Amino acid sequence: MTPAGKQFCSKLSRLFNDLNEAIEQAQNISQRYSDEISIAMMVRSAIPWLPKVIEIFNKEYPHISIRPLFSYENSMEIFLQGQADIVFAMDHEIKRIPQIVVHKFYDSLFYVICNKDDKLAVNPFVQEIDLKNVTLMVGGGSPPLLKNLQQQLIKKLGISYFNSPDHDTTITNILARKGICIAPGFLNDGSDMLDWIPFNTKQVLSCVLCVHEKDKRQEVKRFIELLQTYKAGVL
Repeated sequence: MTPAGKQFCSKLSRLFNDLNEAIEQAQNISQRYSDEISIAMMVRSAIPWLPKVIEIFNKEYPHISIRPLFSYENSMEIFLQGQADIVFAMDHEIKRIPQIVVHKFYDSLFYVICNKDDKLAVNPFVQEIDLKNVTLMVGGGSPPLLKNLQQQLIKKLGISYFNSPDHDTTITNILARKGICIAPGFLNDGSDMLDWIPFNTKQVLSCVLCVHEKDKRQEVKRFIELLQTYKAGVL
């Protein structure tokens, strides 16, 4: 098979998988529900109380299915293409996007991630000066606010650093003792493998929920209200 033929078959395979998923989802809805609300987000840990909210919502609206859609890099694209009704996003992602309604959600704090036996792990929080002799992993899909913070620390403290392509690679490198990183709290999946220590900074990452302006369903409004009011702790 030629390279062009292989690429064509690969695209057909993806389309076939997408079609199967759509058919299965349609079967789920037709058998038990009359409507569906889908919510796109980067990672499950962004809304750890989502299962509880779904449980509460389904008691009020047993005929409506809630479907989470997880995509680390493309959750906003999924929403803008109309494949999701709601999207969890960071404030900087939704600037100048027309025909959406933005709901304030929460401010995510920043944390230093390190191994449990790292010298930083003994601190209740980490200050800038504590990072003087560390190797800092940067990049990895960091939002602009975090990138600015990383660059300020590198310039101010003269610390060593290297680029990491994504969060999973960063976590792997931390476990391999290649360095530490600073990350927003909503990425914390609750794993006990590493320590997440609050970083002493006034900067926070504003997170929002967006819906399509044309979607006037009261059920969507109620679901967002539940997500906003059921927050357990600060991320």
